[in-house]
Amino acid sequence: MEVYVKTDSGRIGFLDVYDLSNNWYYEVKSEKASGRKSTRDQMARYDKSKIVSTGERPERGQATLSGSFSYGLWDVEYSSSSKKNGLVVYTPTYNWKKAASVGSGIAVAVGAALIVYYTGGLIEYKGFSTSPGSLMPPISYTA
Repeated sequence: MEVYVKTDSGRIGFLDVYDLSNNWYYEVKSEKASGRKSTRDQMARYDKSKIVSTGERPERGQATLSGSFSYGLWDVEYSSSSKKNGLVVYTPTYNWKKAASVGSGIAVAVGAALIVYYTGGLIEYKGFSTSPGSLMPPISYTA
């Protein structure tokens, strides 16, 4: 669960993951962002903050976590390390196989739509036809 915290100076933030039973927090970052100074500074602020709803100071998570899941066309792996307590690092990998199957489904749908469009007249709705000729505006000619 995400928890609202406040530092003694009044600065606010949200802990990405909070373990209520142990009063531990975990910050979730991409592999690239995990090594940045801003991440270290952010976690240092959280170390000195208090949870707004309880007034308790959270501690960095001590558990070693790892796993994976799919999100859309991405496969995401995540893990924590005892060297960087409280930091969970994730690495997304684009799933080309899944993208190809989605792409082929879209190609079939577009192909079917084009067949219907160019054969014309297969779909009629309130006088509008899918044939190319029906898309032309009425032509009037005066001599």
